[in-house]
Formats: sequence, structure tokens, C-alpha cells
Amino acid sequence: MLPTTLDLDAIRCGQHRTCAGLDLEDADLQHSNLAQSNFAGAVLVGANLRAANLKGARFEGANLLGADLAQVDGRATFLGANLMQCNFEAAD
Repeated sequence: MLPTTLDLDAIRCGQHRTCAGLDLEDADLQHSNLAQSNFAGAVLVGANLRAANLKGARFEGANLLGADLAQVDGRATFLGANLMQCNFEAAD
């Protein structure tokens, strides 16, 4: 069940891992622990994911247009995701 209000702090620290379909446009998730989180179908247009832990995270079909993924740590699944204009500088 999704929360009635979006708690970015819970997402940042990994307490809320089911984020499928959420609208996180322009969200600041820099240095967040997003390991094993599910962002399938989520909208992350312009989101700041710089230096986030993405180990095992799923972004299938998500829209990450222009998102900052520089220095992210870990392997995530981006099958069918929109990665146009993303910054992957020094991503691991």
C-alpha cells in the first residue's frame, strides 16, 4: 500500500521501497539508499539521484528524462526506461 502523502525522507533512507508509479519529478534523492527499491513506471524527470545507492533497484519503464545519475553506486535494472539526457558521469 502506498502512503497517502509522499514521504521523501522515508524513500531517501530506504524505509519505503515500493515506489512504483510514483511521481517523483525533480525530487532530490542525492546520496539516498535506494537499494532494492522498486521504481517501475515511476516519473523521475529531472530527479537528482547523484551518488545514490541503487544496488538491485528496479526502474523498468520509468521516465528518468534529464535525471542526474552521476556517481551512482550499484547495478540497477532500467529495462524500457527513458534515459534520454541523463548524466551518468562516474557512475558505477
